[in-house]
Amino acid sequence: MVEGLGAGALADIVERAKPDLLVIGTRRLAGVKRLLLGSVAQELMSSLEIDILAVPPVG
Repeated sequence: MVEGLGAGALADIVERAKPDLLVIGTRRLAGVKRLLLGSVAQELMSSLEIDILAVPPVG
């Protein structure tokens, strides 16, 4: 179990598990919502040194 929120908690898990690939779902946020809530997927893609597959929502 890892304590924390968002990208920080996921980054801790990746550091411990050392996977070859991280698959993460994304949401379609835009404008003010994206500015306020940020993007966990985008933060992970810029901070982790492993391959990441970001899967958008269907529809």
